[in-house]
Amino acid sequence: MLVIRATIFVVFCLAVVTSEPVSAQAATAPPVAVIVLENHSYGPNDVGILGDTTKYIVGNQDAPYINDTLIPQGTLFTNYYATSHPSLPNYLHMVAGATAGCTSDACPKDSVPLENLFHLLGEAGTSFASYAQSIDHNPETYLTDLDAAAAHPYGCPTTDQPFPSSWADPLPPFSFIVPDRCHGMEGTPATGACPHATDALITAGDTWLSQTVPTLLAQGAVVVVVFDEATGGDKTNGGGHVLALETGPNVPAGAADGTFYSHNGLLAGLENYLQVRPLLGAATTATPLPIPNGIATPAPTVTGLTPTSGTAGDTVTIDGTNLTDTFSVTFNGAEATFSVVDDSTVMATVPGSATTGSVTVATPGGAATSSTTFTVEPSATTATLVQHAVSHGLGTARPTVTWTQTTTTGNLLIAVLQWTGSGTPVPPPGWSVAVKKTGVGIFYAQNAAAEGGAIGFTGTSLGGWALDVMEWSGGSSSGSFDRSAFATSGSVASTLASSGTTATTSQPVEIAIGAIRTLSKATMASPTNGFGQVDTALQSSNRLGVFSKVAAIAEPESVSVTLSVGVRWRGVIATFRAS
Repeated sequence: MLVIRATIFVVFCLAVVTSEPVSAQAATAPPVAVIVLENHSYGPNDVGILGDTTKYIVGNQDAPYINDTLIPQGTLFTNYYATSHPSLPNYLHMVAGATAGCTSDACPKDSVPLENLFHLLGEAGTSFASYAQSIDHNPETYLTDLDAAAAHPYGCPTTDQPFPSSWADPLPPFSFIVPDRCHGMEGTPATGACPHATDALITAGDTWLSQTVPTLLAQGAVVVVVFDEATGGDKTNGGGHVLALETGPNVPAGAADGTFYSHNGLLAGLENYLQVRPLLGAATTATPLPIPNGIATPAPTVTGLTPTSGTAGDTVTIDGTNLTDTFSVTFNGAEATFSVVDDSTVMATVPGSATTGSVTVATPGGAATSSTTFTVEPSATTATLVQHAVSHGLGTARPTVTWTQTTTTGNLLIAVLQWTGSGTPVPPPGWSVAVKKTGVGIFYAQNAAAEGGAIGFTGTSLGGWALDVMEWSGGSSSGSFDRSAFATSGSVASTLASSGTTATTSQPVEIAIGAIRTLSKATMASPTNGFGQVDTALQSSNRLGVFSKVAAIAEPESVSVTLSVGVRWRGVIATFRAS
C-alpha cells in the first residue's frame, strides 16, 4: 500500500489580481477548481483495457471515493475524451485549445506562445491559482506570456513552497490543481515510490482525492475532476475515453451526461463560466462542458442595432435589456470586440470576418439575437495590380519572363505557370507554392525584395510552358496566402471551365487569382463573379488564362469562363490577404 505523506513540496503559483472583475458573475459565482489526474481509462470495456483493474476508474473497487462518493453526489460525463497522447498536449488543450506544435512531453519550459485561460483571466482582472506537486505538467510553466519576462502582475515565476495546509480563503474564482505522479495516478518506474499500473496506485490517488475535494467543497467550490489521457493504447478522438465529473453547489447529484465532450469543451465551459473571451483554439467549435453557477440571471434582449449596415471596423450600438454581464457579441457567428455601456447598451466593432446576418449577445442569462439583419458592406479595397507580364516557350528553355519595370520592395509577387511535361517546376528562391493541379499552378513571394529583369523557374521535363507574373501593392507582408481559401478543378471535356470554388476567405479584402489551362487552342470569354482577365497565353496546343479580383467581403471565390469549343481543362484558384 502506498503511503501519502503529510508534507509534500510543490510548485505553487498564485495570481492575485487587484483590479475589479469584469462582471458580477466573476465575483459572485462559486469558485471553480479543476483537478487533473493521469493515464487511466474510463471503464473496463474501453479500448485496450480488457477489464484490467490497474487501468480504469469507473466501477473499479480500488477507487471507492470516486465511485461511491463523487459520482453519486455529482454529475458524471460518460462520453468525455482526451485530445491527444502523451500528457502535456492535453494540458495545453485544457487551457489554450491548441498546442502550438508541442506534441510531446519533452517541450522546453517557456516555449509555447499561445493565448491561454490564465492570461485572459489576468487581463480581465480575475484572480486565479495554479497548484502542481511537480512542474512536469503544470501548463503555466510552458506558456510564454506568463513567465517573468512578460512582467505581468499575474505572471507566475516558478517558486518551490510547501503545499498549503489549507486552501486560500476565500478561494480565487479559478484554481488549477495537478497532483504529483503518486497522487495523480501516473506512477513511477518499478523502482520508484509508486510503480505505475498497480491497484495500489489507483487507491493512493483516490485517497488523495478524498482528502482534497472535501476541503474545496467546504469553501463553496465547484470541483471538476478529469483525467488527462486514457491508457491501453486508446486513441479514440485523439486521447481516448477518460473520466470527467463535477461536484459542488448547483451540480445535479447522481446525474449522467452522455454528450460528447473533450478537453477543448472543458476550456469552452470554463471560459463561459468565468466570462472571458475570445474562445481559444479548438474551444471555438467544441461543445462547452456545462458548469452551473447557480445565479438567477435575467435573459437578455436585443431591441435594435444602430446602424444596421457597415464595414469591418465600424462601431455598432446594440440596444436591449439585461446587457450588463455581456461576455460575447457575434456578427453572424463572428466574434466581435465590444464594451458594455450600461444595462441597455453595448458598443461593438464589426469584425473583419463578419458576414451579413444577425447579431447575437450572450450573457449568463442566455443569448439574444437581433431580429434585424446587419448588412456587412464591402470594405474600401487596398490592393492594386501594379504590373504584369507573360511569356511562353518550348521545353528547350526554362520558363522565364521579364518584368516590365523593377518591382517595389515589400510588394506581393504572384506567378501563374502552365507546363505540359511530367516534371515538377521549382520556383525562384524566396517564392512558395500556393496551389498546383496537373500542369498549372500558382506561386507567390510575400514582402518580396525588389526584382528587375528576368524571373525564371527551373525543373526537368517541364515541356512547353506559359508563365505570367504579377506585382500587387497592398498585399499582407506576412501570412499573405489564405490557406483556408484555395481550390482546384478539372474536366475531361466541356465548354465551361472553372477555377473551382474556395472556402470562405478569412477577411473581407483579399486578392483572388484564378488560372485555367485548356488542352487545346480554345479561346476563353466572359469571366464570372467579378473577375477580370489579366493575361492569356497560347503555347502550342495549350492555352493559359489568368484572372484576378480584389474581393470586398469575406466570401467563397471562383471564376468560370466560356470556351469556344468543348475541351479538356484544368483550373486552380488561390486567395491572398490584403493589408
